[in-house]
Amino acid sequence: MLRALEAGPIRSTRALLFTTARNLALDTVRRQQVVRFEPITDSTNSSVLADGADVVATVSKQQELELLTKAIQSLPTRCREILTLRTAYGCTQKEIVRQLGVSESTVEKETARGIRLCAAFFATGGGR
Repeated sequence: MLRALEAGPIRSTRALLFTTARNLALDTVRRQQVVRFEPITDSTNSSVLADGADVVATVSKQQELELLTKAIQSLPTRCREILTLRTAYGCTQKEIVRQLGVSESTVEKETARGIRLCAAFFATGGGR
């Protein structure tokens, strides 16, 4: 999110929000996969600074996740539920209708409302 803001004005906050949510969901899935540990040997590069770029990217992603989490947590309850189901879990409108027992119109309106409120949250500096 920070890189997007630095790049210039956000033309489509909805696209940015959905892309960020999709990427965060993919990151979560990747983290759940089994990680293979290899023993450290003499030939292993043990320098902590060897993966400096990865550390920067990891910290950046963590900051983006924290910012997105704050934006989503700032939403009203129903709006937050619907937006989370829609973006993080990839549920369709009909699935959300069945899960929450609301109309499709409510899902559409609350999704749009959530995107608008998140965009306003980011536009004001992320609740700083």
